[in-house]
Amino acid sequence: MTDIQRALFQPQNSMLIADAVSVFPDRKVIECRSADGLSFYVPYDKLAICTGSQGSTFGIPGVLEHAHFLRDVKQSEAIRLKIIENLALAGIPGRSQVDWHRLLHIVIVGGGPTGVEVAGELIDFIKGDLAKLYPERASAMRVTLVEAKELLSSFDIKLREYATRRLSRQGVQLKKGVVRNVTAKEITLQDGTIIPHGLVIWSTGVGPTPFILGLPFAKTKVGRLAVDGYMRVLHAPPAEPHSSGLNADAKVGHLANETHAMEDNLTPMGDVYALGDCCANPTLPLPALAQVAEQQGRYLAGVLNEEAKPPAASSGVTRKPPSEFVYKHLGSMASMGGASAILDIGVSKGRSVSMAGFVSWLAWRSAYLTRLGSVSKRLNVAFNWTMTLIFGRDLSRW
Repeated sequence: MTDIQRALFQPQNSMLIADAVSVFPDRKVIECRSADGLSFYVPYDKLAICTGSQGSTFGIPGVLEHAHFLRDVKQSEAIRLKIIENLALAGIPGRSQVDWHRLLHIVIVGGGPTGVEVAGELIDFIKGDLAKLYPERASAMRVTLVEAKELLSSFDIKLREYATRRLSRQGVQLKKGVVRNVTAKEITLQDGTIIPHGLVIWSTGVGPTPFILGLPFAKTKVGRLAVDGYMRVLHAPPAEPHSSGLNADAKVGHLANETHAMEDNLTPMGDVYALGDCCANPTLPLPALAQVAEQQGRYLAGVLNEEAKPPAASSGVTRKPPSEFVYKHLGSMASMGGASAILDIGVSKGRSVSMAGFVSWLAWRSAYLTRLGSVSKRLNVAFNWTMTLIFGRDLSRW
């Protein structure tokens, strides 16, 4: 962790590896629990809640039990092992053709940047690495991408059309539909279509975690913490703990349905802030993107650093009140597999520059490297990319 944030080396700072269980704003303490079950409390003067989000199932039966999410390294390793396991099972003599084709079918639910990039990488893996080791299984392996609305809906229409053509040419089967339920061997859509699968990768978006839903603060309609323009968490008066629009019992829904008017009875907590995926300003909710959280983090750090300075009377300098947070969209990008990507860069005054192809792929790789935080990590990732290009992907179990 100190490799990511050098300030943790300083003696006045510390880090605790534990789960936050609840927050008691009246006592200004956080209840925590260690991995071995030890409960303890951490007092605070200022609290910043930035716990992120979790994959959203939208209440669809079977998703938690039978689908694989893709939000951290552990989940990606589980997907890798599942693919290797299915390849091994498909090679067992005497297996029926129906079961053989099912095991070699990967279904990705969600046509956002994550789903599209996974589909592209899987096609690269099948054509570039698997075909050399198991040509028969590689020729039978299929990738299906299921999306309820538009593929890459946040991108320019020309880029969406390019992505659709590119993925289709590579062999990705694009299916428009809404998932009704998921079982160990099949996905059923709302129109009754049944899709057999050996692996389901779920990348339909994110939602609030149980920790966020359990906090005694106001929530948006989809369960994220409600904040004002200064990233301060909002709460209702004690006499009205649960209001109709923003409340502590909000149901988890789609982030696109989150916009609504701010209620008059909500007031900001002066010492509790939130940023990132776990919160939203109800009047102008922002997408759950890393660049949003990064800009909010820089903004909040500046506000808190300014508050920590000596009072104006002793310093002789008039302290300016902080301005509201303003998000600047830097653009979106997604890899299509191979040496191709799409790039949509915000320029100014609502204008953007859209690109697709090899140059966009180079920009995507370069941007990825610059966000890794340290030189050692950038070199390590660049080295891994080079090794994969020369020797292919590792299919061994470990």
